[in-house]
Parts: sequence; C-alpha cells; structure tokens
Amino acid sequence: MREIKFRAWVKNEKKMVYGKDATSSAHFTDSFKYRRNEIELMQYTGLHDKTDDKVEIYEGDIVEFLYKGKMYIGEVKFKAGAFILACNQLPDGYITMLDIANFDFDGDYYWIEGVVRGNVYETPLHCWV
Repeated sequence: MREIKFRAWVKNEKKMVYGKDATSSAHFTDSFKYRRNEIELMQYTGLHDKTDDKVEIYEGDIVEFLYKGKMYIGEVKFKAGAFILACNQLPDGYITMLDIANFDFDGDYYWIEGVVRGNVYETPLHCWV
C-alpha cells in the first residue's frame, strides 16, 4: 500500500509542520489552532532523493535532478493527476516524476537521481536559478 503523508506551511508562523501536526482535524476548521486559509497543505510524492539521508520529496520542494545526462532545478507540483517537476529549461517546461523515478525490485523504495534543495516557502526557486 502506498504511503500517504502531508506537511503544511503555516503562513503566519512561517514554519513547516509534518505528520499529524499537518493533517489533524484542527487544521481544517475555522475554530481551532489554524484556519484553512492559514496553511498550505502539500502531499508526499512517494519518492525520495538520492542522498544518503533519503529525503522525502513533497509538493513545493525545490529539487535539483538529473534528466538525459543534464542537471536541472525544478519545483514539485501536482498537475493533471501527476506529480511533476516544473522547470522552464525543459522543452515542455516540466517532466513527470514518474518519467525519472527509480525503484528497487522489492517495491519498497522509490527515488529520483536528484537532491532536495529546499522548498518554495523557505528557499524559493529563484534563489537557485
């Protein structure tokens, strides 16, 4: 079964929260700790980067990745039912993460040839390109 996880950027506190802190019902009401308009919710892609730490990749991450022998930097987005890496330097302006994903044959670990460099809230893409 695939792992479904979220993280949330808390706008007014300028901090990222993970796990239950990101998805508890308190974050989706108007009377608890955070209101819906105070957070940006981001889903885990199911992929890791190719570092020793095996960093999980979420929507909103800035990722330096290898494609056809060249390094690119893009932002992870969810569009038209798929996670993509949006990158103006690519011919179509994006690539689906499935096109560059690798996996072990046991099916327990999926990764891309790349490195998470930050996210759009703490280290915006324009800082890298």
